[in-house]
Amino acid sequence: MTYIWKEGQKITVDGKPAVVTRIKLPGPYGDNSIEYRTPDGALVKDNPALTAYYGKRKYDIVPNTLFQAWRPDEVAECLSGVPVEVYQKLWDLVPLYEKQSRENIEDRGPEVDYTLSEYWEHLDLEQKATLNELAEAQHKRDWGDDNENTE
Repeated sequence: MTYIWKEGQKITVDGKPAVVTRIKLPGPYGDNSIEYRTPDGALVKDNPALTAYYGKRKYDIVPNTLFQAWRPDEVAECLSGVPVEVYQKLWDLVPLYEKQSRENIEDRGPEVDYTLSEYWEHLDLEQKATLNELAEAQHKRDWGDDNENTE
């Protein structure tokens, strides 16, 4: 099972960067209760599922740096272990950047980035957590633990 939140994970809270420092499993409503540090050093305790439900804060997961280089179709085909439903969602993103690509070539040339990080907001938190976990595992297989890709 992939948990959405994990210690050391880079996240955003209302668009501002933060790092998860502690998780409590399982949370009272099927999601993890977490603690995270903000850039100014404040320690915050929260349950993202409840907070999002009540519209108080918006949580997101920062994409692995691999997704700043690979397009969604490349992730679907080249990343080991992508679940079927995530695979399909990645392929569902292709028409978005194919349309954008045609428009950009006509308007100003092929200067636009079509990497998964550009379409990250189209994935839900569970899909993002799964993809980041798979990217970290692949990086460790390819490069070993001493060169972790943690950004």
